Amino acid sequence: MYRIGGLGIGFLLLVGCRTNGLLCQKGTHEEQGSCVPDTESSWDTPSSSVGTSSSTGSTTSASTSTSTTTPSTPTTSTSSGATSSDVDADQDGFPASVDCDDENASVWPGAREICDGLDNDCNGASDEPFDADGDGQGDCLDCDESDPAIFPGAEELCDGIDNDCDLDIDEGFDEDGDGFSSCRGDCDDTRADVNPWAEDFCDGVDNDCDGVEDDG
Repeated sequence: MYRIGGLGIGFLLLVGCRTNGLLCQKGTHEEQGSCVPDTESSWDTPSSSVGTSSSTGSTTSASTSTSTTTPSTPTTSTSSGATSSDVDADQDGFPASVDCDDENASVWPGAREICDGLDNDCNGASDEPFDADGDGQGDCLDCDESDPAIFPGAEELCDGIDNDCDLDIDEGFDEDGDGFSSCRGDCDDTRADVNPWAEDFCDGVDNDCDGVEDDG
């Protein structure tokens, strides 16, 4: 090692270097005859920029486009198999698509059948637990649950029976309106004073239809 003034070159490197007669410490440099601190501008650090540089050196800013789509209203499947978008006018939990009477909250699939002339459970039959004669009408409306030919709405026959359960017997066949038709024993359905319950008079007429004239 060469020695200068008794000090080694390694010591000079730790202290700094002499420039133009000045000995500047490490971290400084000589500028216009003085030692000044080194700054970042003096470092060889490349600058960075946000964006993408094109081949011409210009910087292109990246933009993000966000598309907003309004989702459609979902349809929810119910236990009955219908969708929530169906109308439920009577608010019984079953929409019109499956409810056989959407105007009556006591009528819906699986409801308890009651004797009221309605198909409460939407199975296509009315009052079936109360219909002993199987004519489609329960005993709450059927005036004779032992005869399947007798029920509300049945055709009235001339047989002395209230076939249609309207509390009238043989209506349409009682021409004189005395409550008796020809099929019910009225021997003269043109005269209201002649029927099986009439009083017999001495008039040459069988008023009470017993086959004998003036027997009273």
